[in-house]
Amino acid sequence: MEIYRIKDPPGRDVQRREDQPSDFTLVASGGKEFKVHRSVLSEASVFFQKLLSSDMMESKQGVVRLDMPTET
Repeated sequence: MEIYRIKDPPGRDVQRREDQPSDFTLVASGGKEFKVHRSVLSEASVFFQKLLSSDMMESKQGVVRLDMPTET
């Protein structure tokens, strides 16, 4: 799995400083939740851009569970 880091676009730091509410949640395999902004996900990932602009359940509910399959 590749992880990409993008440079924050203008105004992103303002979101953080002003504690603007996140509008989406990523849930990791262990159950840890990460509150995020849809706009940041969309800018960073074509996958999330498509998911968040669709009628998929995750987009409507505002949550994506990142369950990683493991071999047993």
